[in-house]
Amino acid sequence: MDKITKIITSLDDNINYAIEYAFQEQIDTILIFTKDGEAAIKLRSKIIERNLGIQVIAVSFPANEPIFSYNDEENKVEEYIPETSNKAIREKLKEQDIPLVLASMPFEDIVIPGSKFYTYNVIKEALSLVFPELHLAIQSVIMATDTGHLEPADRVLSLTKLSCVDIISSNERLLFHPEKGLKVQHVVCRP
Repeated sequence: MDKITKIITSLDDNINYAIEYAFQEQIDTILIFTKDGEAAIKLRSKIIERNLGIQVIAVSFPANEPIFSYNDEENKVEEYIPETSNKAIREKLKEQDIPLVLASMPFEDIVIPGSKFYTYNVIKEALSLVFPELHLAIQSVIMATDTGHLEPADRVLSLTKLSCVDIISSNERLLFHPEKGLKVQHVVCRP
């Protein structure tokens, strides 16, 4: 398979390229970052349609932790709890044989009211210079490794809505280790 990065505009294209890449490269695990579980279910159903033995692991925000997003139109910050915290969603994923990782995100600092300096935000912002969702793809791999869903040095695909990255896994503590650290093999798709 060619190693050219595909520029995509839809989740469906991302899923199709990811499945084809995983099949061609003999990668047996695909992680997908999701806030409601639907993308993971869509990915799993497409893998089943093709009768492939690729495991899907859903990764999401920490359980019951409020997420803040900025609404440009109303010029205000909105707070919500991701749907993956909902027991019904977790059960739906379990019925589809999709493990769900709900864990602390390695590049998120502790919120200190009034403070504007966040150490880990530097990593997130640097990765976002490559493309906006890269930090989520990398954090997903670290979260899955730290929770035991992956072993260190596993080769996996990590998907977000509009990105797919071929990664060698690592624990958070060894992220930058020269031999045992996380390695980005190839950006398969990006927005």
